[in-house]
Amino acid sequence: MKRKESVNSAGSFLLRIMEQARISTRYKDVADKVIAEHEDLHWLDTASVSIGFLASDKSKKSKGREVLGECIKVRDLYRAYIPHEFIVVIYEPNVSYLTDEQLEILIYHELLHVGVDDTTGEPRLQIVPHDIEDFRKVIDRYGIDWSR
Repeated sequence: MKRKESVNSAGSFLLRIMEQARISTRYKDVADKVIAEHEDLHWLDTASVSIGFLASDKSKKSKGREVLGECIKVRDLYRAYIPHEFIVVIYEPNVSYLTDEQLEILIYHELLHVGVDDTTGEPRLQIVPHDIEDFRKVIDRYGIDWSR
């Protein structure tokens, strides 16, 4: 997994993703299950955070490593066209070997990137960076080699 990319002023990154991917109700269903099972994610439902899920038929690599998935914050400028605050993209060629449990862990990982910055006095949604190469919560619960 790689550090999340922000959409540039032209939105070209997000537009490229959307051209290569399709809406995935499967990953949305998995996410709903993951949110229900992880108390630390319940706030996503409580705050009505809108997250769209895409399945990409394209493989993606970053720094020579396969990217399994990524979470992208949708800029306000594009919200008229994209009715979500975040998009989670799963790169299907790179996750074909994952078990159902590993897929749930991957989606848990991506959902942990959704956070709130409340340092300005006005809470706003943000992408949360990794606290290590993965999230400590994922490693504590599933181990460092959960994707193998």
